Amino acid sequence: MSLLPPLTGCFASREAVIQHVKTHAFSHGYAVCIKRSERDKFVYLRCDRGGTYRNSLNLTDNTCQRATSSRLIDCPFELYGKKKDNQWYLAIKNANHNHKASKDISGHPSSRQLNMKDQQKI
Repeated sequence: MSLLPPLTGCFASREAVIQHVKTHAFSHGYAVCIKRSERDKFVYLRCDRGGTYRNSLNLTDNTCQRATSSRLIDCPFELYGKKKDNQWYLAIKNANHNHKASKDISGHPSSRQLNMKDQQKI
């Protein structure tokens, strides 16, 4: 599934890059999260369904207590923001998703987080 990627370009801050990408993704039924970052150097953003489940406790079907599942389906969508000359530049690493857009964006945990304005009200 291909989504038109957000416009690449120049941004004033790291937060502006992240907000630009999140707004674009939400408006098309997707959500993004930070994959990896160094505050003053770079930020990798990926689809919130990217990655795979890591069984760190080495549980099997017989040893686990609950039947659970993971939302992660190894979606390859990824963007890269880099700081250069006091500006942040957004680049696309992979613009493809391996799943359809969500009809209800509230299914994504990042869409249910409070923004700074709402946090200050509380």
